[in-house]
Amino acid sequence: MNVTLLAIAGAVIIIALASYAGYLLLQLK
Repeated sequence: MNVTLLAIAGAVIIIALASYAGYLLLQLK
């Protein structure tokens, strides 16, 4: 596996999880 692709995939997953978590927190308010 290419390290660059792995790094990009990891960044995308982290951003997606952060966005989802932020969305859930906004729904709780």
